[in-house]
Amino acid sequence: MVDLDTLRQRITPEQRAVVNCLWEGFRDHDRWPSRQEVQARTGEAALRAAQAALGEAVLREGSEDGVPDCRLTFL
Repeated sequence: MVDLDTLRQRITPEQRAVVNCLWEGFRDHDRWPSRQEVQARTGEAALRAAQAALGEAVLREGSEDGVPDCRLTFL
């Protein structure tokens, strides 16, 4: 598993935008943002690329009340 310092050094600007979107959604609204919200802010291609590159050790999809969301697991 990668440590936080290594992740900060290796993350691309596009991946950082997705991670920031997830964190800001959780921080500001006390819930993980829906997949639709993340796609609207970052684009579907950026979200898929970040998921593929970072993997479930950093972010994953979940569901709350039947609404698909995206979550950071690297906290």
